[in-house]
Amino acid sequence: MAMAAQKMEIISEELIRPSSPTPQTLTTHKFSYLDQVQLTCHFPIILFYPNHHQLDSSNLHGHTQIKSQNLKQSLSKVLTQFYPLAGRININSSVDCNDSGVTFLESRVQSQLSEAIKNIPIDELKQYLPSLKNDIPLAVKMSFFECGGTAIGIYISHKIADAMSLATFLNSWTATTRSEEETDTDLQPNFDLGSHHFPPLENIAETKLLPDNENIVMKRFVFNKEKLQALKAQLIASSAMAASRLQIVVAFIWKQFIDMTCAKFDAKNKFVAAQVVNLRSRMNPPLPRSTMGNILTVALAHAIVKEKNKDFADLVEPLIVSLEKIDDKYAKDLQKGTTNYMDNEGSGSESEPQEEEELLVFSSWCRLGFYDLEFGFGKPVSVCTTSFTKKNLICLMDTRSGDGIEAWINMVEDEMAMFPSEFLSLVDHDFSK
Repeated sequence: MAMAAQKMEIISEELIRPSSPTPQTLTTHKFSYLDQVQLTCHFPIILFYPNHHQLDSSNLHGHTQIKSQNLKQSLSKVLTQFYPLAGRININSSVDCNDSGVTFLESRVQSQLSEAIKNIPIDELKQYLPSLKNDIPLAVKMSFFECGGTAIGIYISHKIADAMSLATFLNSWTATTRSEEETDTDLQPNFDLGSHHFPPLENIAETKLLPDNENIVMKRFVFNKEKLQALKAQLIASSAMAASRLQIVVAFIWKQFIDMTCAKFDAKNKFVAAQVVNLRSRMNPPLPRSTMGNILTVALAHAIVKEKNKDFADLVEPLIVSLEKIDDKYAKDLQKGTTNYMDNEGSGSESEPQEEEELLVFSSWCRLGFYDLEFGFGKPVSVCTTSFTKKNLICLMDTRSGDGIEAWINMVEDEMAMFPSEFLSLVDHDFSK
């Protein structure tokens, strides 16, 4: 059931500041080179939590007030460690860590949570996200349903964080809300290692997000355990090649994209799959998971299609080979400036996709533990993102069960409709499953 936007009422808006002022020695956070080359945009995540308490209407208001107060207090406390998130961004250079605060909105939804996450258009998920400005690193919106369920929508600036950084922040925030001592070093953020290993460049141009002038839609494709096993068996039968479940899904989606593009544009035969790669674990010694910022690069896999109906197994090898090139040597070349961010050909020469190449971008949020985030009222029943204004972008996420993968695909509407029925059968807008 689609829920009309007018059924949501904003009840408060405020700025949450760190509980202790940021020391004068930390008032400027410099971007790394890898921060500078990211798009100027915010990326979203929405966590939906059911109500596990049997409460009547007279007790529900007080219950939600306690939830809200606990989250605000813990956010204020955790911002003393994640102080740049409470600052303001200077275009493509740094963050003024001036404790200006994180935008925090609260809203009341005249609906049951079960209705809000069942068979709705993905675009309607945006109402659970806060409003924001480009210079604000972090914004939060907390929405309360009539049943006592809660949605927590978050925007975080891509200039200051990648998906791993977001996971680090959310894990620390939830632990603080539960009043747990933070003994886990993975929860202790380090904002200095990024610019130390990848020093910023002078006068590097800002890359603004320019929306595509086409009708972009997003659909969620669910690869459950059985579908992943079937694709793995198909791969082994075709090539006897070993691949991770993530690589199998990427290759399968890439194959559908290639087939669709070839059917629409007969002249198109060169394709690139760009995989966003976490550099932390690929460096020697590896950087801690809690290293904040954009510690990532892009692996480019190329495919030239000379015949139609190319098997998806044929696309696995170039994906694996492109990932293997992202190693410690590549990271060191990136640090020294002898290779380019979009160059993993090993030559140090520019290798960005050429104009005639069709690009598909994959970013994985798998294994980041978003379904384990507990603020003290249980684990989320659904974790979502929303549509983007750029086409051919794909976000891969874990299913709630943990044994499947969701592919949230942004694409031009008429091209999305050209995918084969076998693939479109994987579409699922029921976020309650």
